[in-house]
Amino acid sequence: MKQKNFCRILALFLSFGIFISNFVFSSFADNSLNLKNDSSLSIVDKGYYKAILGFPEEKTVDELLDNFEFKNDISVYLRATMISDDDIVGTGTMLKIGEDMAYVVVSGDVNGDGFVDATDYLQMKRAFLGGNSIEGIYFFAADVLEDGDIDSTDYLVVKKQFLNVSNDEDDFEESTSNEDEASDEVTSDDESAEASSEETTSEEDVSEETTSEEDASEETTSEEDASDDVIKDQSGYEQFLKISALDSVLAERGFADVGANKDYEPLNYDVMKACWISQFDFDSVYYTSRKQRSESSFTKLVEQAYDNLLSLGFNTVIVQVRPNADSFYPSAYYPWSYYVLYKYGRFASYDPLKIMIDEAHERGISFHAWINPMRGMSSSNLSKISDEYIMSSWAGTRKLYLYDSINYLNIAYEDVRQLIIDGAAEIVRNYDVDGVHMDDYFYFGETAAFDNVEYNAAKASNSKLTLKQFRFNNLNLLVSGIYSAIKAENENVIFGISPAGNLSKMSSTYYADVETWLSEDGYVDYIMPQIYFGMEHETWSFTDTYERWSAVVTNPKINFICGMSLGKAEAGYDGTGDEYAGSGYSEWIENQDVFKKCFEYAVEQENFGGYAVFCYQYMFDPNTGVSNVKVAEELENCEDYMLNVIKGEIIEY
Repeated sequence: MKQKNFCRILALFLSFGIFISNFVFSSFADNSLNLKNDSSLSIVDKGYYKAILGFPEEKTVDELLDNFEFKNDISVYLRATMISDDDIVGTGTMLKIGEDMAYVVVSGDVNGDGFVDATDYLQMKRAFLGGNSIEGIYFFAADVLEDGDIDSTDYLVVKKQFLNVSNDEDDFEESTSNEDEASDEVTSDDESAEASSEETTSEEDVSEETTSEEDASEETTSEEDASDDVIKDQSGYEQFLKISALDSVLAERGFADVGANKDYEPLNYDVMKACWISQFDFDSVYYTSRKQRSESSFTKLVEQAYDNLLSLGFNTVIVQVRPNADSFYPSAYYPWSYYVLYKYGRFASYDPLKIMIDEAHERGISFHAWINPMRGMSSSNLSKISDEYIMSSWAGTRKLYLYDSINYLNIAYEDVRQLIIDGAAEIVRNYDVDGVHMDDYFYFGETAAFDNVEYNAAKASNSKLTLKQFRFNNLNLLVSGIYSAIKAENENVIFGISPAGNLSKMSSTYYADVETWLSEDGYVDYIMPQIYFGMEHETWSFTDTYERWSAVVTNPKINFICGMSLGKAEAGYDGTGDEYAGSGYSEWIENQDVFKKCFEYAVEQENFGGYAVFCYQYMFDPNTGVSNVKVAEELENCEDYMLNVIKGEIIEY
């Protein structure tokens, strides 16, 4: 059985060497398998492994295996491309070889760059040391040398075979020598050599593009180190392997374990002067002509935006990175957002988040990553993402609730909360963010059907449990979980929430237990209520709202920052008043100094910790960088406060 399993593992990896050479070993056909008359198929039989070449795409695996009498002793490999959205990676049914190993469907172009070369081998190496899957493509780690360890010596054996060296079984026993010896053993077959010259790198290229045995032994902190006793976040690593096999940008960034970024010293200010940059501000910056904008063009637009914000005195940006349970960066947990790539199901060619962070820090701007916790995507968009993403498996279950055409995440389930928590930790672990920011997309009112099943189950063991208590607890677990996860990655990265300004709706509509968050440790570092009201609002004026929220903040460690919006100033320019302001309906139409008056009040408050303005596109055109004339006078009138009166100093840690 040991030898049999050994052969199966070799069959998996040897197939890649076969694909590189593009050599048809028809002379090795095993007639005992009763190959039917199909000229597109060839059997490779080296005694210790068998493989079928030339699998036509129009056939399913089942149709292929109809050609053979003995189906349990063969390994079948599919030649498929992984280059465009429309390519089919695999078809048919996943079969079994024996009882203990899954049947494999693979492609030669592992990383999907259009070439079969040493870079595919490197992808194989990562997969071999950890085990991962790609939509119908499965790899398994194995102790090839049977020395009790899965380590660099095992993958060197596989490397030799992937690079198409001798296929003699005895060579496997001796293949722990260095790479130079492996390169000397490359087959000299003319047809294989011709393919090798076109599809694989030269001996010198291989030596530059792959690591030596000594190098491999030192790669214990990279994504290639799959040792259980080293990796703390094993489940995160396994998820990374699944998605990195699909996402080349994620693979390039690599896997980082818990606390990998703990030494980064965040750039934050004692008085925050922030601008929200939403998905709607930058969608035309992220993509153009229905595809991701070129890296150079994107970078220039980011530089332009930051320089514009500096001209108004801003020292912080709060950038949306997860509006709909998706991602603006390569994530192992969430799919790429259509705000970045125009549609779901695609993968980016570069990492926009890293560019935005680097450009911000170069200018002394603090960068906070902004996430929506519970709002997901439509069912149509959900169907477009890979099955390897965790949320994909929740479609049609209680873990997602369809409300107003959007699937919301049901945080009554622990694994749903954990997905949100893991996503926040992933950002801090992999990027030099200075803070994580969450806004007000929590519960959405008395929609009982959202979590009635879960609530009733909880109430069965506690008859006095109210829906409010149930939802408070779920959201508290989420908020405290995010806070703890962030601090586990870097204790100085700050976490804050920006709830809706109407405090009375917190407990009845959003089910947000802000009193607990703002009185106890372990929930937030700052609160940023959205005080999007003028001074003359009849029921929620800026001053009244500020005071009501201030009274709730009883933990002196928590900073109070007021959120403000230029949306009503822009509407006022067009002659549209605030329909909810009662007697203050015309305030933004008749006055262009509302912001100035708000600043005059705020700076006099003892707990004033800064402000945030929504949003970038109200001030500047994201593409041209031209100032918005509709709010120009409003900004001009409060310019002195933004540039001179309100100042922030860098916090020393």
